[in-house]
Amino acid sequence: MRFALLLLCLSPAILAVGCRGDQTPSPAPRPQTEETSTAAGVSWLHSYEDALKQAAQDDKPLMVDVFATWCGPCKRLDEEVFSRADVGEQSKQFVAVKVDGDLRQDLLSKLEVSGYPTTVFLTADEKELTRVRGSVSYEDMLQAMSAALEKFEQGK
Repeated sequence: MRFALLLLCLSPAILAVGCRGDQTPSPAPRPQTEETSTAAGVSWLHSYEDALKQAAQDDKPLMVDVFATWCGPCKRLDEEVFSRADVGEQSKQFVAVKVDGDLRQDLLSKLEVSGYPTTVFLTADEKELTRVRGSVSYEDMLQAMSAALEKFEQGK
């Protein structure tokens, strides 16, 4: 009898624990908000056509990040390279635009992109300065950015 009473007393506690365990866990907090990542890193436009117009108006080269939402190396490039303050500072010399290649198949062909991620550096009249394929280190990205700026200045 005592055992039965003990079970009855514990039942609500056991049920409560079981219910909590069955609940969907709350998502983990995101480490950075979009504002935080763009404040320290690269500030992106999301329209290729607007970026071309701005590059012509500002007399700057373009930095076109062609990515896919499902692409792991693309996410790594965003997290480890494009979010850095030094890369963000260097990117101010460009008009930076992110292009989802899955949504812009026309640009994949036009820019001759065969894999993700690909970062293409262009003039406002769409002449290629240089490109980076794959998820590279921030040092390699900074080097490519410097090379693109040098070619851009030589072409003036």
